[in-house]
Amino acid sequence: MKKKTTLCLTGFILVFIIVGVFMFTWNRNKEVPAPSQNGTLIINNGAEITENVVIHFIENASYADLPFTEVMRGLGITVDWIDSDVAAIAYNDEKYI
Repeated sequence: MKKKTTLCLTGFILVFIIVGVFMFTWNRNKEVPAPSQNGTLIINNGAEITENVVIHFIENASYADLPFTEVMRGLGITVDWIDSDVAAIAYNDEKYI
């Protein structure tokens, strides 16, 4: 019984060490994102949006966060908020909720 317990405990410790080394190595190889900065979005009709426009620079994967409802408004789409989670969107006499 004592041998079995010692063997199980040793196996558990060995697996724990292997998983720990793997997680440490995996986290070290992750790419650290470069700082983000605010940007300006210019819509087709010349409207400029600066609020909530954030550009993220990461090597080989740069992207931007854009305020979707403001972009829709800039394109001439009507957006009316019904409550904090639901919006009524109207475009070309079509309505979407």
